Amino acid sequence: MNLGAYFKAVEKSPRNYLNLWIEDGPVRAYCRYIATHYINNRLRHCFDLATVMVDESKQRQGHFKKFLKKLENLSPHPIRVENVGNEHLALFLEKEGYIIINDYSSIPSYFNENEKTL
Repeated sequence: MNLGAYFKAVEKSPRNYLNLWIEDGPVRAYCRYIATHYINNRLRHCFDLATVMVDESKQRQGHFKKFLKKLENLSPHPIRVENVGNEHLALFLEKEGYIIINDYSSIPSYFNENEKTL
């Protein structure tokens, strides 16, 4: 299921949430929509990217960046990238305006205030 199909499925879901693997080109991601987190002293409903994998032969070619931009355009909620242990990805997320949040583990997560439904 790609991102577009995923959000159409969310709209049809009786509880308006869906947790599953998405494949969009060479990017494969486990997503949680909607996850609730306490971030910056506020309870937030987020779109979680829990696991992200890019085919090794396709890494560092902008595929995740395209995936993330598509996600930012489709999701009405802030985006949280969970447990970022890859230094290259951490630097990329910071450059894209994501902030570090230390929530559930020693590996930081990143958050973007992408909320369109305030």
